[in-house]
Amino acid sequence: MRRDSALMPVLRFLQEKYKYFGFLDRLVRPFLNRQGDIGLVCILAPPRSGSTLTYQVLASAFRGYSLRNISNFLYATPVIGYLATRRLCGNYESTFCSNHGFVPGLCGEAEGLKFWQHWLGQGLEQNSELLAPEKLRELKQALDRTGVDFMITGYLGHVFAISVLREVFPRVLFIHLQRDLLSNAYSLLKLTPESAPFSICPAGLKTVACDSRHRLVVDQVRGIHELISSEDGYDMLTVNYEDLCADVRGTLSRIERKAGSLGMPLCRGDSVPDSFPKQMVEPDQDEDAALLNRIISKEE
Repeated sequence: MRRDSALMPVLRFLQEKYKYFGFLDRLVRPFLNRQGDIGLVCILAPPRSGSTLTYQVLASAFRGYSLRNISNFLYATPVIGYLATRRLCGNYESTFCSNHGFVPGLCGEAEGLKFWQHWLGQGLEQNSELLAPEKLRELKQALDRTGVDFMITGYLGHVFAISVLREVFPRVLFIHLQRDLLSNAYSLLKLTPESAPFSICPAGLKTVACDSRHRLVVDQVRGIHELISSEDGYDMLTVNYEDLCADVRGTLSRIERKAGSLGMPLCRGDSVPDSFPKQMVEPDQDEDAALLNRIISKEE
């Protein structure tokens, strides 16, 4: 299923109404006798930083639970969504491709905007008043019933909820994903409409006067990294996107060792490619790249 499919408006309408069907999950949970303590492997990143590919790699490389389009659609019933994903997507093989972060198909890897907004409260614009720790605890308790050892997530809004995630999930590994700043800012600039300059926004950024869209995207990427760094701790690992593309297995080994040190052993799953092509933007690529580079160089 593609985003531009004629069925998408109907599916979005049905998905919105699905929030009233949470009672179905509560009927199913008593039949699951497993009692676990699910951990969280959480990617923290700005938009256009390679988070979708990183999420796809982790979801393929490790035998944990990761959201798919079907489980994101069934967001109000996380246990039913988990069971549906296990049954329908057991033989799914990732294409490691996406369209602006969207992976098509029932079993395509999903960032989970609807899922996490429902259970966490936090959307893509920072607002601490929306955070819902009790709802998040309810989600963890539900997923504990599945017996799955850990969940992998790539929701961009998690950068605004690090403390709450730490509080609810005692076993958590945050992966701070960093991409070459010029390449990240350039990609974000090209996909950001002038009418809606933010795809994910730290609270203070909208109130700051900005003289150009170029400076705005640089500040947006930097602001998100600064927010993540302000929450740095032993449970956080910095991963460079370019390093991941060049040496997938080496990066996975680093993640595996870090998770093990946190008492969250990761079990290897399907094979993944040894490397991926990476797109690096050079300062002399075009006028936009040159202007972004001047802004970055001036502020360093």
